Formats: sequence, C-alpha cells, structure tokens
Amino acid sequence: MNLSLIALFAAAVTAAEQPKGLYLANFEAYRSPVMELKMVRSEGGWSASIDGKRVDVTSDSNGKLRFSLQTGEAFVGRYQDATLSGFWRRPAHSYAGQAFSTPLRFESTGPSTWAGKPAALEEDFMIFHYFGEDEGEPFVAIRNPERNAIGASSRYRWTREADGPGEFYVGEGENRWSRSLRYNSESDEVISGWSWSADTSVLRRPTEAEAARFYPRVGPFEGLSPVPVLDDGWAVSSLADAGLRSAPLVELVKSIASSDPTQARPDMIHSLLVAYQGKLLLEEYFYGYDRNDTHDLRSAAKTYAPLLAGALIREGLELNKDTAIMPILRRRFPDLPQSEKRDRITFGNLLSHQSGLACGNGRGDEPPGNEDTLWSQDENFWLFSARLPMVAEPGTRYHYCSGSIHLAAGVLAVMTGRDLFELIEEKLMQPLDIPHYHWNVTPNGYAYFGGGAQLRPRDFLKMGQVALDGGRWRGRQVLDPAWNMTSLEKTVEINPETTETSPEEFAQNYILSADGLGWHLIDIKAGDRSYQSYYASGNGGQLVFVLPELDLVVGMTGGQYNWGSVWNTWPHRFIGGHIVPALSRE
Repeated sequence: MNLSLIALFAAAVTAAEQPKGLYLANFEAYRSPVMELKMVRSEGGWSASIDGKRVDVTSDSNGKLRFSLQTGEAFVGRYQDATLSGFWRRPAHSYAGQAFSTPLRFESTGPSTWAGKPAALEEDFMIFHYFGEDEGEPFVAIRNPERNAIGASSRYRWTREADGPGEFYVGEGENRWSRSLRYNSESDEVISGWSWSADTSVLRRPTEAEAARFYPRVGPFEGLSPVPVLDDGWAVSSLADAGLRSAPLVELVKSIASSDPTQARPDMIHSLLVAYQGKLLLEEYFYGYDRNDTHDLRSAAKTYAPLLAGALIREGLELNKDTAIMPILRRRFPDLPQSEKRDRITFGNLLSHQSGLACGNGRGDEPPGNEDTLWSQDENFWLFSARLPMVAEPGTRYHYCSGSIHLAAGVLAVMTGRDLFELIEEKLMQPLDIPHYHWNVTPNGYAYFGGGAQLRPRDFLKMGQVALDGGRWRGRQVLDPAWNMTSLEKTVEINPETTETSPEEFAQNYILSADGLGWHLIDIKAGDRSYQSYYASGNGGQLVFVLPELDLVVGMTGGQYNWGSVWNTWPHRFIGGHIVPALSRE
C-alpha cells in the first residue's frame, strides 16, 4: 500500500473528535530473562552460571545434563567428544502459546569451561484497529498478525455515542456480534472491548516500525528485491541468468506489496520465495517480516516426520511404509490395547492419516483424539494416541490427524532409542544447513511433530528442494532415495467417500486432492495446462510447493490463520497465474 506514514499520522492527530487511521495495542508476549550461560566441568560434576548466578546441574546415566529455572526456562544437553551442546527450552506462555526448544551451542572459553547465549523465541502479540470510511460508512479493520485471532470478523461497522461510548459490530439481530469501543480524544487512545486475555485493550498510535506489521509494505513499490548469497547452502541466480521473464513476477510482488490491508479478506502473505533448477532467484518479504525472522509453520512442519524417517532409513533403520507400528510401540508401552485391527496399523497409515484411530475431523461430536484434546491432557502424547478407540480398518478412511503424525515420530524415537530433539538436529538441521530454528515442546518435554515449528523461510524452502533432488542437499545424500520417492507417491484420494463425509461437510474440512506420506498432492493450473505438485501445508498459508516437471520450488509464509478460503487460493492464483508463466521464454 503506497502510504506516507508521516502524512498519515499528521492527518490522524488532527482528528480530535473521533478515531481515524491506525491504532495498536502491543503486548510483549515473551522476553528471555537469560542473557549469558556458562558451564563448568569439575571432578565433582557440572555446574552452571546464569547471568552470574550459580545453578545446580544434574547428569543422568545417558550422559544428559539438565537444569531448570524458577521462571520455567530449562536446559537439556550433552557433553560428547569434547563438545558441549543442547537445547534451551522456553516455557509455555498465555500470549506466546506453546513451549519451544531452541538449539544452544557452546564455545570453549578455557579448560573445562564453556559459554553460550540462549536464543529463545521472543514474541510480541499485536492488536491493530484501523478506522476508516467506505462510501461514507465508518468501519474498523481489526488485525492480529501473530494468530489472526480477531473474533467474529475482520472488518466491522462501528458507532460512537455523543458522550463517547459506542461499539463495533458485525451482523444484525440474533446474529449480531459486538464489543465496546471508547475513544479518548485528549490522549488519542482507543479503549476496545476486543482483547486476548483482559477485559479491554488500550490502543495508541503505533510507531513507524510497528505500523510496518499492519501494511504489506510502507512506501512505493521499487521493484524486486535482490537475493543475497548467504552461508545457508542456497545457490543464487538472477532471473535473467535463469532465463525467466521478470514481468509476471514483478506484477505479482507489486500486487501483494500494494494491497489494501483494511479489506475484509486481504492476502496476508509474509514471504514469497522461488527456487528454479536448484537456485534461489526470488525472495520477498511483507508485513514487516524479513529473512532473519523464523515463522510459525503450523501443520507444514508435519512433513519433517517423513523427512526424518528418510534420514534414519538411509542410515540403516529397518522401517518402511508397511511396518506394523504397535509391536514397536509396545517396547515402550507394553500395556497398549491389543486387537487384530489395531495391530494392522502401519507406519504408512500414520503418515497418510489412515490409521483408523478415533482422531481428526469427524461428524457430530469431535473425536476423542483431536488436537485440542491431545494438548489438554497430561498423558504422554504417543500413549494417548496409540490407545484411542479404533473406528475404521487401517488404510480405509482418511481423517486428518495431528496425533497420528506425532505418533509416527514416536515410532522413530522408540526404534532408535534417541531423543527426537537430538535426531532433528543431527539428521535434518545440520545436514540441511539450518542453524536457527525453534521446535515446539509437549507438556512432558518431547518434540512435537503435529505442527508449529518455527523456521526461517529460506530454510523452510529446503524441504521442497531436498525432496525434488531425490533426498540430496548440496550434493550430500540426506534422505534414503527410495523412501523419498515412496513418500511422494499417491497413497490415498481425499474426497467425500474416503473421508466418509457429506459433500457439505467435506467442503468445510477438506479440498479434493490426494496425500502421499506426510506430503499433499494436487495439480496446479496454469493457463490451459495442469502440473502435478506435491506440497507441505500449514494453517494461515505456510506452503512449500514442488512442481517436479518444471524443476520449480515455491515457498510462502502467511498470517491468514483460519481463513482457508483465502490462502487455499494462493497456489493457483500465484503459482499458476504468475510464477509458472514467468518460466516461459516466449
């Protein structure tokens, strides 16, 4: 959107009797209380110093070192081969959500001493109100960039009584949804009844830096951004050297950068990246994000489960899509229920959402294994999911289920006897040149594979490139090539018959498509052609699409949470409508 913020603020301040323009309530959801960590090894064991204060460290029979703070932060690490490394865990937070684990690497500072700086995921929680007029009718557009948690709508009508109090509302009669609204002209503050955890939110004028989180871009569009060569493994090319037409991409980026965020359903795209023939050639950011920001991947992070399986199979793990999982899980949980049907669940069933367990989208009452229930109970998540009732023969019904993907990761943990955080770091992140990421943690301390990890967009895009290249990254074989190919093959059609839903119910929960093992499959329309693709997908527009016929990988992150009607259109509109046409040399 082409705006001069200085002019905008100047005009808004003159509005003495009613709010006009942009207001913000900004909550510091999480800030790390730790700046420096030192570890010391002596004959008596290990000790830690947190910002100069001593903390006791425990060590178990497996060589793991642990300590925790009263504020909820914790360290879990290992000293091995004269190297100290581990993970710093940030606690769950009412605003910031789930707990996260972040790699923590130490440098030796002397004999038996090491120093490290925890880089926990720090977050804000922003509530924007934009007051404007549309054909003479006042409206307020409400935005929450972090979660899109904005109530019944995104754009409301509003009223203000002569003495100040009023409301913003949507709908009429019994369908009316409203909240209080007051404006203090002396302080130029808005007191809004919309709030995350309090009765009201007090909104003020944002700074220019803060306002950049509301607008896709501040200032006029100045062309495509240069793509830098970084120490992250990506080869880089210009559009001209790659033989691509720039006009369709310029048109696409300009349309996103210049879009109006006050509309009822704007495209809230945070990043757009394109790799062609193995080289990164387009990298654009919007809404105040940049390449150094990790982004919530939501369910797109589920695809790291088949990637981790492929990495372990390459190293000799005896596992395939037909491996029965219950005998494996009983090594850890011997009292799991037994039945012929349950014992027919395979590893491939878990990764293709066909386990037959009572988990996922269901008709009528929510199934007992849905994700909200999973996170609201205290039992080990693997045990909870493996004990769910059987409601279908494995491999016969598709029910999208976060718990089943997490259970697949549990199978890997049981088979290897390894901590999943260590496996993620050693088998995926290090080989893929990904040093900075945050992985969400279950309440009992395990790495969660149902979604929600945070990665930088350039690193997120790598999952598509490594799959396209047969499991290789920068010439190194990371995944077993046969497993990689199997994971990308169609395993199940997704339609009303396979989901056992009516056409109306199906339309509310799914789209006509197919699944492989942890990957989704769909055809992308571009002009009069369709191209087969496989992709990872997360709520809000967290997408990595691979079009193998074109040697093309496209990544997007977004803030369109819970608006699938918008972000589900992006592949056809943006990839089919702009990116594929850019490959044409005509």
